[in-house]
Amino acid sequence: MWADYLRKMYLIFIFTQIESAVCSGTKTLVDPSGGIDDGYPLRYPNNLYCGWIIDPPGDDPITIEITYLRTGVGDYVKVYDGGDNTASLIGEFSGYSTSLIRTSTNGIMFVEFTTDGTNQKPGFTAQYWVRMYKKYS
Repeated sequence: MWADYLRKMYLIFIFTQIESAVCSGTKTLVDPSGGIDDGYPLRYPNNLYCGWIIDPPGDDPITIEITYLRTGVGDYVKVYDGGDNTASLIGEFSGYSTSLIRTSTNGIMFVEFTTDGTNQKPGFTAQYWVRMYKKYS
């Protein structure tokens, strides 16, 4: 009986961790460099929407590099040259790829990740930076 209780609690813990690791809604990022992802390496759920407004201090252009992309048909990472999805689209990515780079013309960028209801893949990871804050590894 105690073992069954512990097993149930462990499963609740695991599912809570998985759910909290997946992105949701829109977040604003103000650091001059950082990373974003959809919850990678976990497979993203169907009908997901996530957005990131990258708005560090200043007006220097922002560069984003999608370092890993594994999405299904109908699932997209979109990069906009402005603060929302009404700005100019400067990148739309789906499928399998690495090292996809886009740069804004100003100091704000919007990244959007949307999925349809047909498949689940590992998703994507990305790094962004303002020119003078590029991280070298």
